Amino acid sequence: MGLSLINMLKSIPTRWKSVLSMGITDETFTLTFFHKEKATPPFIGGIMLSAYCSWVIGTLLGCLLGDLIPQSMSIALYAMFIGLLIPSVRENWRIGLISIISMLLCYLFSFFLSSGWSIVLATILGSLAELLFLRGDQHE
Repeated sequence: MGLSLINMLKSIPTRWKSVLSMGITDETFTLTFFHKEKATPPFIGGIMLSAYCSWVIGTLLGCLLGDLIPQSMSIALYAMFIGLLIPSVRENWRIGLISIISMLLCYLFSFFLSSGWSIVLATILGSLAELLFLRGDQHE
């Protein structure tokens, strides 16, 4: 994400890139990517500060109210990642295909490897699939 963000923000001075690099998360990267035209240090910094404050407040609430939240809420993390993926799939259906391939590979590898190694290997092979399926596409 960092390399992609650096390429996207070529006009921003290096000192700002160094500061902003500390706040890169899946969510901040996605918001910056979909609002490239507004990508200035204050805008990106605001996104990152908002995400950080939300994380701190959410952690505090989780500590205080964690026993009241049902175990079924753990599915919310998966829903968040699917929500981050959908805009990319709408732009290019092949990204959805790559995601499905990676998911199936992870499932298959889980029969032979630990869950951690299954994820790592599926990620690497999914990245290679991206090179094949998205060859020639313009990436910013």
